[in-house]
Amino acid sequence: MADKKITMPETLSSEDAYGEPGRQLPGDHSSAGNENPGPGNDLDDDKPRRLWLSIGLGLAAILAIAAGIASLVSVPYTAFELGTVNPIEDIVEIEGAETFPNEGEVFFTTVRLNRLSALEWVFVRFGPAVDIFETEAVFGDQTQEESRQCNAQMMVSSQSTANIVALTYLGYDVFDPTGVTVDGVSDGSAADNIIECGDVIIEADGAEVLTTNALREAVLARSPGDAIELVVERNGEITEVSLPLGDVNGEPRIGVSIGTRLSENDLPVDLSLNVDGVGGPSAGLAFTLSYIDLLTEGELTGGNDIAVTGTMQLNGAVGRIGGVRQKVAAAIRSGADYMLIPSSLSQGELDKAFLEAGEDIEVIPVGSIQEAIEALADRGGNGRELVGPNGPIGPASES
Repeated sequence: MADKKITMPETLSSEDAYGEPGRQLPGDHSSAGNENPGPGNDLDDDKPRRLWLSIGLGLAAILAIAAGIASLVSVPYTAFELGTVNPIEDIVEIEGAETFPNEGEVFFTTVRLNRLSALEWVFVRFGPAVDIFETEAVFGDQTQEESRQCNAQMMVSSQSTANIVALTYLGYDVFDPTGVTVDGVSDGSAADNIIECGDVIIEADGAEVLTTNALREAVLARSPGDAIELVVERNGEITEVSLPLGDVNGEPRIGVSIGTRLSENDLPVDLSLNVDGVGGPSAGLAFTLSYIDLLTEGELTGGNDIAVTGTMQLNGAVGRIGGVRQKVAAAIRSGADYMLIPSSLSQGELDKAFLEAGEDIEVIPVGSIQEAIEALADRGGNGRELVGPNGPIGPASES
């Protein structure tokens, strides 16, 4: 959180010609009958000025103390603030395949989530592209540490999914599934306080579950209120948990967001990212596009700088993200040529994105990795002529 300073105006006392506040100049008393006391300042005339000076200094001190206290008092609101636009090529490490540096580049975008103090609540709204929400609506009852842990896990899953989608698109053999990762836990759900972010579910009711589809099938075979028995890997140890299934519109639910853990041991190409201090899943599409661009000759972006936001799913679909208004504003500030966002956003969020973009940047909604590559190709990229390890990939199919 950036430090904020409140600058109070300095109040200076006036000085007379002698440089001494309030000194009375001597009058001329040598002439008899002189009724003019001379040009000096009467002490009584200085009393109102001194009074107002004291009041001003007192108010300044009170305001300074109040501001200090307000900066320490939390309020139940969180601000979505302008984030960053980050080049991916500089943080990617690729082993096992030739890479091709590019003139244009893919950038991932972030949004800054700021749990506000009372002082910030007053002033933050004057910043660019700021939205304020109740903290409970954003984080539920998660503490900052719990939120950090879940966001870190989602970033790991996002990178893993991007690896799979990119390499699969280019014709490499995919990873083997080894379990179902828990990327988030819904407040008040059946899993709340039983399942944790970072857990990996490997069995359900005695049957092996290595993919998200396998876990869903195990859950849907039960009824709301039934207890389901899970085997979970947690911090390298095996844990067995039993929990009653929740009810969502008459269907059984655990109440977690999930992904598939995949074995990377046999992959011919090792992809990794050095991302510090950034969490969440919304960079998945950007990572996927950057990998494809770096592993193929030519310019996937057509030599342009592209800001990108959107989660990546194993089937190639682009999922929703938060803070789209702030990310568009950050993309404009960065000078990006245009921006890809998820078409699956609500109409209200899409409207916010287009309103923020105005005439400053072209915003392009996409629903899949295929649509994203098509959009880049329409703007000068070589996505229809890509060559993978097994030869030409061929033109992208129409979306």
